[in-house]
This record gives sequence, structure tokens and C-alpha cells, in this order.
Amino acid sequence: MMASKNDVLCWREIGIEGDRSCPELRRHVHCRNCPEYSLLGRTLFDREMPANYRREISKDLAAAKAAHEEDAVSVLVFRLASEWFALRSVVFHEIAEDQPPYRLPYRCNGILAGLANVNGELLLYVSLERILEVDRAEASGAEGRPRLCVIGTGRERYVFRADEILGVRRVPAARLQTVPATLAKSPAAQTASCFEVDGRHVGLIYERKLFETLDGSLRW
Repeated sequence: MMASKNDVLCWREIGIEGDRSCPELRRHVHCRNCPEYSLLGRTLFDREMPANYRREISKDLAAAKAAHEEDAVSVLVFRLASEWFALRSVVFHEIAEDQPPYRLPYRCNGILAGLANVNGELLLYVSLERILEVDRAEASGAEGRPRLCVIGTGRERYVFRADEILGVRRVPAARLQTVPATLAKSPAAQTASCFEVDGRHVGLIYERKLFETLDGSLRW
């Protein structure tokens, strides 16, 4: 099966997609079995790259990467006792050195532990362990460097103590899993979803519910 002198694709003219007048069809049955078909195919792939091809491909790949990154959630992963949690990194304002709270007479309760002085600013020192119902008696005893985490979404800022900070991670939305129904229905449940990072099972805290709980429990 031969291509014409004008480089017309013969299978579209006299082959299976054309009038089937090619004499080679009797021997090869289908154009795919013809050597000329393979030759023209190699010629197609060996042709010179268009001038803007590389730039267009790079642009498309960059757009795909940007779209993938937009689907990722930036979180800060930390440990309370033996359990790992995360909050979106946008709510973290500062990480400070660990210090005991200044207790407030007749003001402290299960959630409010006192005040903390962070860079000259007195902030409410709260216990996330109490809110998340973390049992410190079940702590694995893993060593870490306790730090104070300053969080907030508005004018009010809070401090809580983390036993260890793993760091900031970008978690693709596809990796976020639904919290099991038995936990999601718990009155104290604060985790919106969960994921795994570096072999650790991490609960992503539902920040809106967390701050609503803090605001409600700290009204005097």
C-alpha cells in the first residue's frame, strides 16, 4: 500500500477508510498490517517539533501542578500525649517556648488553665487535651520538645501546649478521610477528618467548632 506523491494518507484515500481500491489490501487485509502504514506512522512521530510546542507543554504541566497544589491543605501537625492532631496552618500565629501558666484564682476551669506571657502579651492558656478528651495516662512516653502554640482566627488569641510539633505538611484533599461514625457522633468530637503522615494517624481538628467551644467555655 503506497502513499501518493503528495503525501496523502493512503489509507484514507484507497485503504480501509477510503474506497478500498488499494491492491495491497488483498494481501494485508487491513492497513495496519501494511509496511507503508508503519512507515508513515514513524514519519509522523519523527517530524520536527513545532516552535511553540515545548512552551505550551510546559505551561500545561505548570497549570496542572498549580491545580493540584490548590487542592492541598496546609496543616501543622502536633502531638498531645500519645495522639496526633493537626490544625490548618493559617490559624497558627506563633510557636513559643514552653512555660507553665499563671493561674487565675477562681477563674481556671477544665479548659482554661490560666495566662501565658508570649512576647509581652498575656494570652489565655487553654487545654486542648480537655476539649479533645485526650487521656494523658495513656501517653506512650515518647520524648519530644514541648512548645506553646498561639492560635486564633480573629482578635482573640489562645495558647495551648503541644508535647511535640512535627511541622507543617501539605495534605492533598484526596488523602483526607472521613472520621468514623462512632467518633463523629461523640458530643466532644472536634475532628473534621483524618489522614496519615509519616506513618502517624492524624486527626484534623474542625477549627470552627474548636473556637466556638473555646469562646463558649471561657465566657465569665
